Amino acid sequence: PKPFFIVFSLIFVLSGHTLFAQQEPMFTQFSNNIQAFNPAFINPNDEKHNLTLLVRNQWTGFEGAPVTQFLSYHRFVKKFRSMAGVSLVNDKAGALGFKLINLFYSYQFVFSDKNIFALGLQTGILNARIYNSQIQTTDPGDPATTSATLSRWTGDINFGIFYLYKNFRTGLSIPHLFSGKMYLQEENNMGLKSRLIPHGLFFSEYKYRFNSDYSLKTAGLIKFIKGDYQWEINSKITVFNKFITGI
Repeated sequence: PKPFFIVFSLIFVLSGHTLFAQQEPMFTQFSNNIQAFNPAFINPNDEKHNLTLLVRNQWTGFEGAPVTQFLSYHRFVKKFRSMAGVSLVNDKAGALGFKLINLFYSYQFVFSDKNIFALGLQTGILNARIYNSQIQTTDPGDPATTSATLSRWTGDINFGIFYLYKNFRTGLSIPHLFSGKMYLQEENNMGLKSRLIPHGLFFSEYKYRFNSDYSLKTAGLIKFIKGDYQWEINSKITVFNKFITGI
């Protein structure tokens, strides 16, 4: 099918490129948690209350290994063609940590039951932290790495679009829509200048049904930032509409 070809074409054309540092939390099964990075995500067939909790521990056993917790609630109301929700994120990798509290809303434009376009907006507050006590330097007396924790709260906005057509869905979101400077400061007025940088996240997924009991979903996520990018891919097999396994 053509949408299936588009997903893999985009992924393989961009393969083999360098990776980059980013300011967004990472999730292995990102297709299960689209609302974490695209506020326009919408499921027009699900009007239930949805509560999601994800915990990610990477490189377990290594000091400073990345750890992410994500908690969200959302509900789609078909009568108003809208979805609204709230999310909490705690992300820490090494000496750098982020905490986010967000409200998100999306509105859908229905062309047909299987042809839907949606716009979404997310707004919230972000707390950036640098744990100086976890930074090791060759000079123990280096004033740039005291035992204090640098911290700063700032506003944040995320915009997204999302499109569904039969078994194909895709979307684009821009976290940190407006680039903003942050000055993380200690009590002794020493600090560090930082900046939130807009990202671009492009997502595509296609669902292929073998029969009424078995289906395969393959998804790709491409992340852009300042002229560089990285990509991810995962696949899931659903059995009897109850059991899911994937990579």
